[in-house]
Amino acid sequence: MVMRIIMKTSILVVILTLILGCTTIYTRFNEEIDNDLRISLKNKYLAIIKGIKSGDDKYYKDLLSDEFLKNTPDQKKLQFALEDRFNIERYELIEEYYTHVVGSISSVTIITDEEKRLLIQQMQPVGEYSYAQFWKSDSLGLQHILFFYYGKQNNKWKLFTLYIGDYSIENQIAPDLIQKSNKLCEDKKYLSSIIYALASQKVLRPAPFLLYKNEGDYKETINKIFKKFESNYNLPILLEATNGTKLFSIDLVVTTSGITPIFSYLTHTDISNHEQIIEESDMVFTKINNIFPDTKDNFQYIALKAFNELPTKPGKEYHGYGTVFKDGKRAKF
Repeated sequence: MVMRIIMKTSILVVILTLILGCTTIYTRFNEEIDNDLRISLKNKYLAIIKGIKSGDDKYYKDLLSDEFLKNTPDQKKLQFALEDRFNIERYELIEEYYTHVVGSISSVTIITDEEKRLLIQQMQPVGEYSYAQFWKSDSLGLQHILFFYYGKQNNKWKLFTLYIGDYSIENQIAPDLIQKSNKLCEDKKYLSSIIYALASQKVLRPAPFLLYKNEGDYKETINKIFKKFESNYNLPILLEATNGTKLFSIDLVVTTSGITPIFSYLTHTDISNHEQIIEESDMVFTKINNIFPDTKDNFQYIALKAFNELPTKPGKEYHGYGTVFKDGKRAKF
């Protein structure tokens, strides 16, 4: 039997736990955690980040657990992968929790935020005590979440897990994006609706062990939105009969400017003839906006990508030519 208690530790409960032979999990969040402990673990985070940014592991190597070192044998590779990101992005602490496990348990699921209903699913406790920090980047467009998971080794706090994942887009987490997508669908703005649905899928799982409590409902909503789009539009869509120009794919990219829809189309115009492709893009852009009039109202940037053959064969390299429109006009770079 597992008892889950989110409150300050009770000596009486601990005694009952030992007598009854069950497992009790005590969890404290944010301000509920002892302030000295919070400061201590924050300083460890800052030391690790400082070391990674400077390229010198002397600041943090002693803070890494044996398990972390075992699972990440190439420290220099990890440092190189994170160095640029930490030098570009700043992170703020948005959530932290402290867990004390009395008894034996193989994994634990914790609700980190009642409002967002984000779960840490089946994380393996690293001994009797564990501590997690969530840090969110201040980057434009796509925001990342940095997850630090500590445990005790020889009675000292050490880092056991470090994970960075995609958390939000334009500071909207997956449930926000799905809600916006659903509203656009109800307003019959189907193109904008599927773009936000596609965007939500990019941040629906910030990490393999992080998920939203209502993930199943969110996926069902996304599927309904896709089906609604497909019931109104059937790709490929013929854009120009004379040269057989067809829209065959709709996707998106997230840049520092936010969400940009990408429309890929098939054309008989040689894509190596850039002047003709650019001229043709004006026609394609007009046709797309006639078909999806809500597009330019909801997105500042829209990208077109021309292909001379459908990119259907896995492993084969296909070349396309892209043009970008900003505020309804072809952008110049």
